[in-house]
Amino acid sequence: MLKSLNKLKVLPSIAAGNLLRLEDEVRRIELSGADGIHFDCMDGHFVPLLTIGIPFIEQMKKITNMSLDVHIMVTNPDQVFADYIHAGADTLTFHIETALHAHRICLKTKEMGKRAGIALNPSTHWNAIEFLLGEIDVVTVMTVNPGFSRQNHLSFVHNKIAQLSEYRK
Repeated sequence: MLKSLNKLKVLPSIAAGNLLRLEDEVRRIELSGADGIHFDCMDGHFVPLLTIGIPFIEQMKKITNMSLDVHIMVTNPDQVFADYIHAGADTLTFHIETALHAHRICLKTKEMGKRAGIALNPSTHWNAIEFLLGEIDVVTVMTVNPGFSRQNHLSFVHNKIAQLSEYRK
């Protein structure tokens, strides 16, 4: 979910859908009134799973006008972020833990007319992105270690969220 100023936005994850009927799932999301679709793209290196990638995003962009919120969990965001944007990402979120030049990625993403986001693993302190807060549109605070669904929620992350929220004010 994104909170844009005072408007809450809902972006269901396509990973929760029936992967054998994805076009039907997209139509259901469109009819639901959701604001967009969330995609988790994993490279099998930064996280154990290998999931959807650039060709999948390209195909999705062809079948919907909904906003595509793309979260890349990859070891090389500096090299691939623009490829995801060219494929159709409207918001691109990457992990600070793997970016060599996070500020550059954010600026280039914004120059391309897209929203820039940063994701934080549960063990990464929020102040790791303090220098970027003026440049980004989205902060994703992971409440599980990235890479697998159905994990137990890590409640110690609540304190990080509270601290980041207080700093934002």
